[in-house]
Formats: sequence, structure tokens, C-alpha cells
Amino acid sequence: LVDSRSMRPFLEGLASTLDITIVYRTFHTGRDLTHWLRQMFLAKGRPRIAYISSHGRGRFLHASLQDVGIDLRRVLAAASRGTRRSHGKRGLLLGACEIGRDLDGILAAARGRLSWVAGYEVQVPWVESTLIDLAFLSYLLSGRRVHAANGKCALRRQLRTTKTSLSEKAAAWVGQDFGVAQALRFRARDWS
Repeated sequence: LVDSRSMRPFLEGLASTLDITIVYRTFHTGRDLTHWLRQMFLAKGRPRIAYISSHGRGRFLHASLQDVGIDLRRVLAAASRGTRRSHGKRGLLLGACEIGRDLDGILAAARGRLSWVAGYEVQVPWVESTLIDLAFLSYLLSGRRVHAANGKCALRRQLRTTKTSLSEKAAAWVGQDFGVAQALRFRARDWS
């Protein structure tokens, strides 16, 4: 038996809250992952974000049944071959240990097909990283709700929403609001 923890129900809950559509696919090999990322690069509209939830070590992904690592740089280079540059803003969220150490290399391998990439630089616990991933997606897709003073009385506060299209800013907000994100070294890079 393999580990059956899945982000799927959490993503479905977030999608329902934000009124967005998610599409769920699995991969077991680099070839599977190449296929699905290529489909994303070829699509003219959606999806806008690929979320890869997997085991990671160094700069390699590890499917649950496979000891051999999947080199994400090679996968992205193969998936982007023969496709046009991004049809709109597309991003890649990596819910995997340590692969966030290579954000610049991952962006370069995608050859302009990704606008941003985000991930963790260290080994991460599943529950905490799940919450960070959801907060990041929420901030990036719908904005960050913060308390603001309400005119005459500073004690009376209301929520206001601040939005951004920059993954680095959304990741910084997550780090400010959730200290564990800093401890797990959650980072994002925007393509410049």
C-alpha cells in the first residue's frame, strides 16, 4: 500500500470557496508529468496554475512508487518544446520538499512558458505545507484580507482586500501571516 494523503479535497474546498475550476491529474513518471504540463502549455485559456504535490529531494520529484527521481528541469524543457510562450499568466506551485531550491533553474527550463514558480527549500511536514499552499493560492487568486482602521474609531476595524498578480508578493504575505512558511522557506519567483 502507498501513502494515500491527497491535496485533492483541500483544493476542491478552495476552488468552491473562490468559485474557480480545478482539474485533477496524476503522474507516476516524468513522461506522465511532461504530457500534462505540455497540455497546459498548449491550452490557450485555462489552466492558469499547475500544482504539483509530490515527494521531493534536492531538485528532483519522486512519485510515490518510484525511487528514481524526476528531473523537473528536463520535464519542463520537454513539455515546452514546440509550444508558444505563455498564453496569459501561468504558474507552477510545487508542494514538494526541497525542490524550491531550484526556482530560477525551473523558470529557465520552462523557457518563458511560466510566469512564476513557488516551492519549499527544505523538507516540509505535510499538514503545515498544505495550509501554506492553500494560503498562497488564496492570496494569489483572490487577494489578502487585512484589518484596516475604520475612520473615526481606531478600535472598530473592517476587512479590506489587497490584491496582487505577483507570486513573490503573495509568498511574502504568506510569510508575514504564517511564521511556519518562513521556517519552511517557502519562496516564489516571478519571470522577469
